[in-house]
Amino acid sequence: MSPIRIGIIGCGFAGCMHGIAYQPHIDSGDVELVAACDIDEECAAKMAKEYNMGAHCANWQDLITNKNVDAVSIALPHYLHAQVAIAAAKAGKHVLCEKPMATTLEDCDKMINAAKDSKVKLMIAETYRFMPTMVKIKEIIDSGKIGEVFFARGSECLNEVPNICDAGSWHCTPDKAGGGAWFDAGVHICSAFRYTLGDVDSVRAGLLEHIALKEKEDDNAIVLLKFKKGAVGEAFLSETIGSPPFIRFEFYGTEGTILMDTDWDEPIKFFSSKGENPSEEWEKPVVEHLPMPQFYALSFREEVKEFVESIRENREPKYRGEEGKAAVEMALMGVLSSKLGRAVDIKDLYSSAARKLGIK
Repeated sequence: MSPIRIGIIGCGFAGCMHGIAYQPHIDSGDVELVAACDIDEECAAKMAKEYNMGAHCANWQDLITNKNVDAVSIALPHYLHAQVAIAAAKAGKHVLCEKPMATTLEDCDKMINAAKDSKVKLMIAETYRFMPTMVKIKEIIDSGKIGEVFFARGSECLNEVPNICDAGSWHCTPDKAGGGAWFDAGVHICSAFRYTLGDVDSVRAGLLEHIALKEKEDDNAIVLLKFKKGAVGEAFLSETIGSPPFIRFEFYGTEGTILMDTDWDEPIKFFSSKGENPSEEWEKPVVEHLPMPQFYALSFREEVKEFVESIRENREPKYRGEEGKAAVEMALMGVLSSKLGRAVDIKDLYSSAARKLGIK
């Protein structure tokens, strides 16, 4: 089988991480990076040189019409995801698109339909779904070692104040980012919770707050989620912490507990009181891990591996468009809840009241 010829659209941090993640597949002969695109053409030229690409450009339309491109990685500001992904799918390219999938439910549907109509793969690059620690956590939960999960907490805490407060930054803006910290980072927590706890029943925004930002969207958020299987989840997002960044998850079950922290050398520990041989102390399963921020490299590697394998094996990727849309639905339910001042469910999200508030 010939190498999959891939173009990267957006050569910032995420695009560069995609490039690094493709390297093992380049080495194996499964992938060839053939084109780079960025509005700053010097960035595109730099990436093209690094990976010996035959083309670079500043206009994304030029890349998706390139007949030497079989698939694209889209690493652009959120508001451009749908437009570029739909055009790429219509041009017959497989699509790996950064999260959040899109800023509206309508655009999510258009992306899904475009991929189906053109019979191409559409995968959303959701790092939390593929991080080795989260895969291990799901394995422990599914094994029944901690019983039935009744409460979970997920936190992503960063110090992005210089970036989000930059007047020229698109982050935490409703028109380009689709929302603030909750919509941007919240889809990570939503995806992880849905992966481990199942479908959501209702969402209640406890707080969407402005700590450093005054003119843009929220930079801190606390949101509660009720899941159909009975568990309750709490998501805490912050862009303004005064310490090194961290990601933490806690899962409390009827017969045990799982804790995860990216700051730990051994990032997971769990305690099980189940059965004839309960834990005598915290168990620390072996799992591949790197400290923040190198931590993300593992997830990018795994999601790109899944994308490449789904194309080569001609199957649906494990995090397809419908999965990406579900995370956007959960995030938008939180936005709607903050506007209505009450818990909302999926019916509320598709109601006329939601459309009147600009959620569509």
